[in-house]
Amino acid sequence: MQRSGKTISRTDSEIQGLLHELQVHQLELEMQNAELRRIRNELEIALAMYTNLYDFAPVGYFTLARDGTIQGVNLIGANLLDSEHSLLLGKRFGQYVTPEDRASFAIFLEKIFAGREKVEGEVTLLNMKKTPLIVRIEALRTASMKECLFALIDITKQKQYEERLHYLNTRDTLTGLFNRSFFDAELERLMDSRLYPVSVIIADVDDLKKTNDTFGHTAGDLMIKLAAKVLRHAVRPEDVVARIGGDEFALLLPQTTSTDEALLRVRQSHATIHYDDQEISMQLSLGAATAHNSNELRDAMLLADLHMYEDKKYNKKRKE
Repeated sequence: MQRSGKTISRTDSEIQGLLHELQVHQLELEMQNAELRRIRNELEIALAMYTNLYDFAPVGYFTLARDGTIQGVNLIGANLLDSEHSLLLGKRFGQYVTPEDRASFAIFLEKIFAGREKVEGEVTLLNMKKTPLIVRIEALRTASMKECLFALIDITKQKQYEERLHYLNTRDTLTGLFNRSFFDAELERLMDSRLYPVSVIIADVDDLKKTNDTFGHTAGDLMIKLAAKVLRHAVRPEDVVARIGGDEFALLLPQTTSTDEALLRVRQSHATIHYDDQEISMQLSLGAATAHNSNELRDAMLLADLHMYEDKKYNKKRKE
């Protein structure tokens, strides 16, 4: 061996030592390569597991830019919108929000980028089939502040269940009108409202016991349903119509000074039911009163009830 024109001689022992060092170094490199391959395999497995968790988690994951453009989405998120993953990228998430919720969603998006904390909210989406989908969103901006991460949970069935439960708790099962509990709660609400004057109508089905005794309770139920239909059509959609007893109904008409028109529509309704090939006429006894402030509202209820009983006596005498 030569270096700078000089010859350097190596003894056999030195050569053997160098070979041994090279072999040890080669062995160490092979062990390091084996360790790197093991780590790479573990990372590939972990990545595959993460990808599966990301794509098949029971939650829709979205990455949105500041302007709401979809930068990333998992398979569940794509399925929620009934679209392919590739077709969603680059589109505005807001276009899948119902028109009624778009303004509030824009504010929601601004709130995410305005702070560091997680932001939660609910929004109704329309998927590609225009099917309404109620979702709860948990969102957080990224450290770069250029994107935010969305986690979407479908709560449509939960909301439907809650609405159904609310309906059952506030509605009369026979007529579909509001029940006594809701009516009492609405009466309390109107006490503190600015919707005066409030008019009250009390209605009672005449001769229901006679109908039940003659034709049976099925005919009586049909009579009650017919009374509910007549009363509901006699007033405005925003007015409260409730069944507060077996054959008794109560109506609340906010911001109404006169009930003459509603009472006239009820009286002019020639309502009949057909049962066992017979036509049975339905007649309602009616009473009304108006409250001009909260102190008069309960008195108006009592006065309307009194007028209804006077009307019932009049109807009975007229039939005799």
